[in-house]
Amino acid sequence: RDLIGDAFIGVLVSDGYGAYRSYPRRQRCVAHLIRKGIALIDGYQYEASRFGGLVREKRALIHTVSENRA
Repeated sequence: RDLIGDAFIGVLVSDGYGAYRSYPRRQRCVAHLIRKGIALIDGYQYEASRFGGLVREKRALIHTVSENRA
C-alpha cells in the first residue's frame, strides 16, 4: 500500500501475491489463473482436476477478446 499509495483509484491486477490481498479493488491476472488451473488439472486429486473446463473457457475468452479488439 505504501508503494501504490491511496491516490491510485484504479483496479490493481496482480498475481495473487499476499501483499496485495488487502487492496480493496484488485483482480487476479487471468494468465496466472489459467496456470493455476493447469496445475490443478495435472494434479492427483480428481475433484481439483475437474477445473479443466474453466481453464478451457478462460482460454477461449482471451482468444475471443484478442480476435475482436476492434
